Amino acid sequence: MEWIVIFVFCVVSYAISNHFVYAHGPMHVYDHIRCLAEKIHPNLGELFQCMICFPTWVGFILSVANSLFLPELALTPATLLLAGYAPWWVMMIIDGFFASGIVWLIHTAQEALERSNTIGDE
Repeated sequence: MEWIVIFVFCVVSYAISNHFVYAHGPMHVYDHIRCLAEKIHPNLGELFQCMICFPTWVGFILSVANSLFLPELALTPATLLLAGYAPWWVMMIIDGFFASGIVWLIHTAQEALERSNTIGDE
């Protein structure tokens, strides 16, 4: 059961991050969010262009949501490992770093597969 929770956390973190960083969305909603973030502050706009930065915040938010709304269920990797032993903010940091790392690994693997498929297209 624990592996399913970790797998779902990884897929959800990647999906959310990929949508906000790369997708246009219906009626270009993600483009509008990225433009708004850029207008608020250039560094905030940069957050929406980075597949290391954005997933960190996705992990933070998923962890806090788990702690606030469903504290009795372990729905994040840090909650699975540290529930009852560490405060919520430590688990939030661990989940953010885990999300960042796993999303970066998935993203890098996807880019490598895309590069290897274009070699024969020349």
